[in-house]
Amino acid sequence: MPLKLLYSARAIKDVRDLPEEARERVRVAAEEIREDVSSGLRLQGSLAGLRLREADFGLLVYRVRRNQLEVITIIADPEGKRRCQWLTP
Repeated sequence: MPLKLLYSARAIKDVRDLPEEARERVRVAAEEIREDVSSGLRLQGSLAGLRLREADFGLLVYRVRRNQLEVITIIADPEGKRRCQWLTP
């Protein structure tokens, strides 16, 4: 059974602030995560329970609970200026 996809209020605001083409890329990234929820980097410490997924538009923070995938926030970075070295192999 596929996970139900939810967006937090913060993520909805983040998506609205993106250009139209980036919005579609966010949707595609979220659908890819639904297929493999473990594809994102598992966060630790105070962010335990969250995962971070790098995409061409920036970063997507999400969590999985029971049968739901919740997108928490989107960090727009289309030029890759804020990417973290440890996210890329």
